[in-house]
Amino acid sequence: MDPKDFDDTYEENIESSTSSFIKDVSNTDTLFDEKVGTITGFVSERYKKAEDARLVDEERWMRAYRNYRGMYSSDVQFTEAERSRIFVKVTKTKTLAAYGQVIDVLFGNSKFPITVDPTTLPEGVTEAVHFDANPQADQAKEEMNTTFSPMTTPFSSEEKLQPGETLNDLQERLAGMKNKLAPVEDKLVEGAGTLPTSVTFFPAQVAAKKMQKKIHDQLEESGANKQLRLSSFELALFGTGIMKGPFAVNKEYANWGEDGEYSPVIKTVPSTSHVSIWNFYPDPDAANMDEAEYIVERHKMSRSQLRALKGRPFFRDNTIDIALNLGESYDKK
Repeated sequence: MDPKDFDDTYEENIESSTSSFIKDVSNTDTLFDEKVGTITGFVSERYKKAEDARLVDEERWMRAYRNYRGMYSSDVQFTEAERSRIFVKVTKTKTLAAYGQVIDVLFGNSKFPITVDPTTLPEGVTEAVHFDANPQADQAKEEMNTTFSPMTTPFSSEEKLQPGETLNDLQERLAGMKNKLAPVEDKLVEGAGTLPTSVTFFPAQVAAKKMQKKIHDQLEESGANKQLRLSSFELALFGTGIMKGPFAVNKEYANWGEDGEYSPVIKTVPSTSHVSIWNFYPDPDAANMDEAEYIVERHKMSRSQLRALKGRPFFRDNTIDIALNLGESYDKK
């Protein structure tokens, strides 16, 4: 990812009062940057606190994992007379049955389980518009317009618009149906029709369904279905499933011109991923995720993945090289 992709808005969000950060410096100034070491201690302190708080849950997860795999724990001892070591995998049968039921509920319509519906009072787009398809109704309106004064005309054009609104504003509130309703634009009246000959359209509903279609396309391209299945399996096995995202990432699409020249198309698309409960350490003082002040996710990265961080912003090349030369220094758990 090119550092130029991050604009000023991103910098303002990163350097807000609710974020902990250090300003980026050049690679040559790293040795004189005293704040670099504070980040490691800050994260390690939060990680240790979250790890100690979930120790009881980890023991329960280990028992569930052993029962699923058919493994006896170290505290189970057999006498010399007990020669059989058979383990009846009842937990595995129940877990797979529960996983199958959860998947049937989530993917009952073969799509990612997310829908978009308009709110009761949609903003920025009108809820409903209608026009009368009967030509005789237009003649009746014209006759009534000649009978009543302009101040009391029941079918005046002001009924189509809100106070202070222009015709262009009404077109914007038609959202995706603006082009389709252009031929009858002068006949449109806001609100649902009440006559048998009235034709009613719902721009808010159409806009919501188009948004839903776009979201489904993006989620399908990012492999969200697979990630949700992995989270559902841990949900059935351990009682907790975690899914992270969506995050905006730049994706390269292959494209060749007529002359055979390769000119890729770069698009910003959402990305989702499954996070194992063994790598997820939330704030233990929070009652729910909305109240969590921090979340630590443990990443196990290979040397090639660590080298790939050099091209990303806020990562320092020489520090990554030093970490690679020192080798692995973590405790395997």
